[in-house]
Amino acid sequence: MDTFEKARGSIRRNARSIDLAVFKHRFENAPAEDIIEALGAYQNPDGGFGGLYRKICRKGQRYL
Repeated sequence: MDTFEKARGSIRRNARSIDLAVFKHRFENAPAEDIIEALGAYQNPDGGFGGLYRKICRKGQRYL
């Protein structure tokens, strides 16, 4: 199994829905609408996406 296939398997098993949607769009030609749909899980009642950032910080991940 090559490196890309190993990475694909890891992403499919462990990624959040938003990350999986982005991966599928970039590498498997999935529609961008799937990303928008996945973002809905992170949207606050006021329309913002602060919840997405808080979830990233709680997991100890850093995104620059």
